[in-house]
Amino acid sequence: MAPILEDVAAAAGCDYDFVNNLIRRNHLTTELPAARPGVARNFTRENALEIAFLRALVDIGHLPSVASAIAEQWIRAESAGTLPPWYIENRATGESATPSTSIAIKGAIETFALLLPDEAGVGELISEKAELTEFEIAPDTKPATRLAVIWLVEIVRRVDVLYRAADRPRSATQK
Repeated sequence: MAPILEDVAAAAGCDYDFVNNLIRRNHLTTELPAARPGVARNFTRENALEIAFLRALVDIGHLPSVASAIAEQWIRAESAGTLPPWYIENRATGESATPSTSIAIKGAIETFALLLPDEAGVGELISEKAELTEFEIAPDTKPATRLAVIWLVEIVRRVDVLYRAADRPRSATQK
């Protein structure tokens, strides 16, 4: 039995109203199964992934209409097996990175902290070997102060757990 709205909302870390608002305002790009009066709507795995991705993007400050385009790209990448494990964004500039390892995450954070300024100006990477506490910043550079990190593979894992549980036969007392 496919998961229903409450199941999907719980896996996505949101509430019933968030999901209903996405549906009502046409922010979902994945096709929803038809709703029938008096019957709880089912959701596909792709619907659940999209809702979870949208929740994460809205949580870091994206409008649902903007988040929808990013989530659509992530759905396609996940389907193709090319979804990066992480997404890091400088919230002030909108610049983003998709590192694939913990070492790459450190590099992306250092790049955002040292290279990409919060405001107009030219960021400058002082030293690739410098520790974050040991560098000098050029006077015209304002390092990023707000970075957002989304663990994409964990979102996929949570949705997959939901769908694996939905595929298990229910006992007679759960019917």
